[in-house]
Amino acid sequence: SIEIGNMRKDNVNEMICDSLGLLPRQTKPLSEIVHSKTNGNALFVKQFLTSLFEAGFLRYSPSVRRWTWDIDNIRSKRVTDGVAELMMDKMLRLKSNVQYALMVAACLGSQSEQSILKLLSKDTDSSNDDFIASLDEVVSEGFMFKVGSSAYSFSHDSIQLAAYSLIPDKEAMHLKIGRQLLDCSSQGELESIIFVVAAQLDRGSMLITDPDEKIKLAKLNLKAGEKAIEQSVFSSASLYLREGVKMLSIEDWHGEHYELCLQIHSACVESLGVNGNWDEMRIYLSKIFTYAKCFEDKISGYYSLAKSLGAQNKRADVIDLTVEILSQLGESFPEDPSTSEVLGLDFLLTNERLEGTTMEGILIADEMKNEKTILSMKFLNLLSLYLYIGRHPLLPFTIFRMVRLSLTHGNCKESSLAFASFALMILYMSNDVERAYRFGKLAIDLVGKSNAKDCVARVHLTVFGLISPWKDYAPVCVEGLNIGYEEGMEAGDVIFAMMNAHVYCSLSLTYGQQLDEFIEKALFYAQQMKRYKQTTVLPSTLVYLQFALNLV
Repeated sequence: SIEIGNMRKDNVNEMICDSLGLLPRQTKPLSEIVHSKTNGNALFVKQFLTSLFEAGFLRYSPSVRRWTWDIDNIRSKRVTDGVAELMMDKMLRLKSNVQYALMVAACLGSQSEQSILKLLSKDTDSSNDDFIASLDEVVSEGFMFKVGSSAYSFSHDSIQLAAYSLIPDKEAMHLKIGRQLLDCSSQGELESIIFVVAAQLDRGSMLITDPDEKIKLAKLNLKAGEKAIEQSVFSSASLYLREGVKMLSIEDWHGEHYELCLQIHSACVESLGVNGNWDEMRIYLSKIFTYAKCFEDKISGYYSLAKSLGAQNKRADVIDLTVEILSQLGESFPEDPSTSEVLGLDFLLTNERLEGTTMEGILIADEMKNEKTILSMKFLNLLSLYLYIGRHPLLPFTIFRMVRLSLTHGNCKESSLAFASFALMILYMSNDVERAYRFGKLAIDLVGKSNAKDCVARVHLTVFGLISPWKDYAPVCVEGLNIGYEEGMEAGDVIFAMMNAHVYCSLSLTYGQQLDEFIEKALFYAQQMKRYKQTTVLPSTLVYLQFALNLV
């Protein structure tokens, strides 16, 4: 078959002027409207012109002996008026096997990978006719076109919708496609098409009655959700995980599927938290806190809750919650952290623990193994951020504790954060810029060594935002902050990514970045902060942006 792309405006005008026997300049106003409504799709242009003729908006006038048209009515006419009916009539005249192939493709979306269609061709309702050959006939009719040799795409969204409307029982069709893909796929194939399989089964899940199949689909959605989280596509992750939760019942929490219930609810809470869907997140959290068997099983839920509270600018709630969790993990703090004697003693204790160590020795230390200590490091790390924002006197104690835990139990990904924050404490408490700078460099090396992408944003924020400006040129620091933002967003670490963006704006104004470049960047960051509901940093970022706009 010959693949035809969408026509340009001049192509549409040539087609219309040739058909009507008029000059191109005469048909140009009509062709521009037709092109805007059909996007130059050849099939749509033909069908739309036919519908205009049948509606009387395009007609031959014997008095002037030429074609005329009602430009105002054509401008207000929707492309789907009459066109959808004409397309559906044409589809209904297709052979049954070609119709079936068209409807299957419509279920898969605007574009279908040929590898998926070949899996479906192993067992279709088109007797023994070749499924791919049927799709090629769909292409020849103009409803679809081939994308290279690997995919089929609908010529227009309305064509897909028209084909989809032909399906009598849509849920049953999706379920059938999903089951077939699941049965015909090898483990490797399933891994590559898991999003497609899960989506098809989910759209037909209301027809599933077998408890075992429901559990199987819940597990599949968990895998799809976790894969989406790994790819930082959190909105899609939420969709899969929500559908997976629907397949479970309260009885599953109390039976053999307890771990599945815990994992899928925890992952759902994480994805919803990143997207800022906090009210919905709390619904899933309540199930974890109600049905989890022990404190350890609630930990991930508490961590997501703490992060969501921070994003909503509820710093006091974050601090209270994390301090309580840390106490249950065995990490308590002084009742009165504001006294200089207590602080000096803790700083001295940490420096004594560092005696005899080298930066290289810390960098190559063993990996932390103790699970309880690793959890403590996660909560200490989160706590320290909001203590810093609120200038809370407990801040130095959390940082010193992280450093000592790392020196005693080995490094974990949060260790890079610990030494970055420790560098900041050195700067504040002893004004030793050189020593602070060395620990800042150690933190950068640690985060690189551990490949802890979810820690990059926090480390870069601390090092390039607060330490490096004492020694490095501003452009070096700004670039580090920009990397912190990008890596943070990719890892789903939205809170710290936005903090990098906020300090980026502050520092860029300070060193005199070009105003047009700054405004473009600051506007983008502000839009992202608003989108992800980061109310802690948005107000001051808007102040920086307005200040720059006032200078233009």
